[in-house]
Amino acid sequence: MIFTKVKLLIFLVFIKNYFHFCLMTMKSITLEREARAWLKRRNGADEVINIVPAIEEYQAVKTYHLYTAYEVQPEFLGSILFDADNNWIYNGNDLSINEQEQMAAFIINYQERL
Repeated sequence: MIFTKVKLLIFLVFIKNYFHFCLMTMKSITLEREARAWLKRRNGADEVINIVPAIEEYQAVKTYHLYTAYEVQPEFLGSILFDADNNWIYNGNDLSINEQEQMAAFIINYQERL
């Protein structure tokens, strides 16, 4: 009887940890409207970037266009595309790898302010 309870306890702990891990990795992207993010540049001045969700849909890919903020003619900096598993790719030439990672992390971790 005690052996069965121990097995059950081990099973429940395993299931709890496993589902916690799954929920953490399956986080969905919540950025649905335009947002602004602070971009720390390695070379040059830091700046604010407008992140605009694309209107067009490409199957299961979410696309976000990046523009400079607070300019009369915003400069297009490229796009970040996400698949259903939150894997992303940058389509552009203006951002370094570190800057791309900053923008992707902002989009993935975005929380709407009320």
